[in-house]
Amino acid sequence: MIYLDHNATTPLDPEVLEAMMPYLTENYANPSSGHAMGKAARAAVDKARQRIADLLGCDRRSVIFTSGGTEANNLAFYGLSSGQFEGRHIVIGGAEHPSVVAAARRMEKSGFEISVAEIDEHGEVTAEAVEKVLRKDTAMVSIIHAQNEVGTVSNLEEIGEALGFRRVLFHTDAAQSVGKIPTSFPFMGTQLMTVVPHKFYGPKGIGALIVERSIKLEPFVIGGGQEDGRRGGTENVAAIVGFAKALELSWGSRLADQGETLTALRDYFHLRLSEELRGVVLNGHVKYRLPTTLNVSFLGISAAALTQKVEKCLLGKGSACHESSEEPSETLTKMGLDRDRALAALRLSIGRTNTVEEIDTAIDEIVAGVKALRAEKGLSEASLPESEEPECPRCGKGLKTMSTAGGMLVACVNYEVDCKHLLPLPGTRPPE
Repeated sequence: MIYLDHNATTPLDPEVLEAMMPYLTENYANPSSGHAMGKAARAAVDKARQRIADLLGCDRRSVIFTSGGTEANNLAFYGLSSGQFEGRHIVIGGAEHPSVVAAARRMEKSGFEISVAEIDEHGEVTAEAVEKVLRKDTAMVSIIHAQNEVGTVSNLEEIGEALGFRRVLFHTDAAQSVGKIPTSFPFMGTQLMTVVPHKFYGPKGIGALIVERSIKLEPFVIGGGQEDGRRGGTENVAAIVGFAKALELSWGSRLADQGETLTALRDYFHLRLSEELRGVVLNGHVKYRLPTTLNVSFLGISAAALTQKVEKCLLGKGSACHESSEEPSETLTKMGLDRDRALAALRLSIGRTNTVEEIDTAIDEIVAGVKALRAEKGLSEASLPESEEPECPRCGKGLKTMSTAGGMLVACVNYEVDCKHLLPLPGTRPPE
């Protein structure tokens, strides 16, 4: 089976598992215990915390370990009860994860008012959209960094600048972006950031809320006093160690190399689909998008029916949290898509284990499935509009594939003329 649902979760990296194993089989002690094994477990947690802090560019005391992204997002909201911020107004983005939306709605019951900064046609929350709903009594703004369905990346720095010197708590859910694109806590303009390692080849059941040192949050998981009294519960030592290892393996030059390769593979996927089929339409930003994410609508069919038709691929219609819904995605609807196009949308999220051969097989399967479903409805390919082909991120023109002695590349159609956009596909040696 070909796994194309990496935005939902990623496979555990073998090096991450290797790092975790000693704390599952040998040193299984409680890190709060005072004996030798307990102290060794505590040392492992401290070392992992410091490593995560170093990579994200924050103080080690800024890292609060949680059970995952949902709890981290919840903590960002419920911690407001500490009274540091006098306002009773909260702004959230128009395409947030359900854990942010639900937390905000619960805050309404505590007397807060909620406003939504709506997304544009690309799925982005702009600084202008946030400014429109800011009030004098705004206490918190929470904007997702990379949207999980379409992959669009919002410009947090611009939003932070729009907030200016207001005493506003700025939180971002960076579950989809950390480990996939460059992220540095000090330069994102936020005071709170949610990080989730199972999105970048780490373990499930662990996450973190990164908290600027000047912010004091009220814990809502209490008892035990762990995490400096900010989150009770025995630390999951193995998962914390795995978290640090996964982040380390997704950082630096490896992050840059993976980003280029995955962008090439994503655009190759899009290019081939648009060549093989009519009526393929991109959903999301052409340029400011995760390298892992291709959300396209296959006009005239239902994406839910397609996922059942394609037997060799593991596909997701969109957010895993809404996978069972038969209604169109709220995110796509807010982007302005009509019901039919929204229901025809499929999220194809690739990862670093995918190969060109797998993508070629997936393309064959998807093309056959789309044609069969259209034929069942009496739709001919000729009756559909031409597909939107992927664009060069540098000049906005089209893309093409190129073969070299080292393998295949994705390049701008004007590569030999005046544009230098050229990215290697997996298994290809970059040109010298």
